[in-house]
Amino acid sequence: MNSSHLLAITFLLATPHLYAMEMDEDELPQPEKVLKWNSGSPVWSLRYSPDCGTLATGHENGMVQIRSTTNGALLTEWNGDESRVTSLEYMYDRRDGYKHDNAELEIGNLDWVTEIRSLQGNLISRDQTSVFAYVRPHDYHKSFEITFDNQRVKIKPTGSRCYDWVMGHFLNPEGRVIKEWDTESPVRWMERHYTDTSFATGHQDGTVIIWKALPVLVAYAVQQKRKGNRLPRPQKILFGDWCWEQERIHVKPVERSAVMESENVTISLPEDDNIQVTGDRDGNMQIISNGTVLKKWHAARCLQKVRFKGSFLITTHKKTYLSYPEATKKETTKSRVWDILPTLGGYAKEVPKKKGDVE
Repeated sequence: MNSSHLLAITFLLATPHLYAMEMDEDELPQPEKVLKWNSGSPVWSLRYSPDCGTLATGHENGMVQIRSTTNGALLTEWNGDESRVTSLEYMYDRRDGYKHDNAELEIGNLDWVTEIRSLQGNLISRDQTSVFAYVRPHDYHKSFEITFDNQRVKIKPTGSRCYDWVMGHFLNPEGRVIKEWDTESPVRWMERHYTDTSFATGHQDGTVIIWKALPVLVAYAVQQKRKGNRLPRPQKILFGDWCWEQERIHVKPVERSAVMESENVTISLPEDDNIQVTGDRDGNMQIISNGTVLKKWHAARCLQKVRFKGSFLITTHKKTYLSYPEATKKETTKSRVWDILPTLGGYAKEVPKKKGDVE
């Protein structure tokens, strides 16, 4: 071994971070900035409307703004007390769900003052009381975890099989981070979109950014599949949870549907045509990304129709049987609901196969 080889080895050992940067072929893409605007005052609270069509922001100077999540247009703005807005929540009725025609917004600030206003800013009530953070039904279904520390934002995988019912979130036993990046201004608050494919961040300089996280999750799933790791199975949504989320919250995401016409049926995710789900009449399902099979699982036999509602996949199964003693043919139709995002952003590892897993 000559002196040049020793010099090269010494350089690599002394600068491992440079070597890692050059050899890292699995760098995931950064979330795409969908919208960005600046309100001029630090943002300390964010809240999506029940249909995710608008985003309410609370600021350091007591200002509240409501903007469109389609183009960022300012719809409503008002100034309450000159105290930092620390919480925003749409009023929810346990029997009727969220109000839409006459929506109301609950606003809390540092002075422990709680106001209820219409979306036009009209004051309905005001009280000196403590403000509690609401936990919405879909807060329990997270396909990935987002954390922030000053200007650093991190995305961590989770898994539908390691849910902590006490703490109300999925566990990441190793604290693995799949993507992290720095923002231009410190992050003061973060809010997730209902469909879990995007999120919004509020910053110290008054900037609000809506990020699209789906490309990161897809790239992560493909990466783990290439490494031979097993992704979690799509999360099966119980009927009660589905009614709670869809009927009471009244979220209306983009829908797509496909009917079984031959031996197989294929449907694409509404937010990404490169993500497809295929199934056969026996209920054998696959999630495919650009020709790569990410996950296989079994739904139920006699598959007839598939439908996407946001990231929720609804499979419809129709079975014909003979009833006795009349010996007449009867049909039963059942539907099952699956959330495929926990597969894309799930905690991938080598685990023993369980019932219902094919791969």
